[in-house]
Amino acid sequence: MADGELNASTAPRRNSRIGRRGAGAAGGSEPAAGSGGPQQIRSATADDIGVMLAYANKVVFVPGYGMAVAQAQHSVKALADQLEKRGVQTLYAIHPV
Repeated sequence: MADGELNASTAPRRNSRIGRRGAGAAGGSEPAAGSGGPQQIRSATADDIGVMLAYANKVVFVPGYGMAVAQAQHSVKALADQLEKRGVQTLYAIHPV
């Protein structure tokens, strides 16, 4: 599994890596995600990600090779359905590789 890529087979206690957008934790001028500049990465547990998703207004799924190998398409769809029931806008994007 590549850095920053989540899949349904990830064990609940296994850490995932999440890139942060916008200013750094100390209020620095860190470039926004996708700007080509360096990004701060932090570890997050499945519980952390669950909390983030619970408070999200919009979630973008970017399915890639890891999801296909894990055969997690149905799990991702089930997660999207649950988020939509809570009023979260779900979108899908094309993985660039």
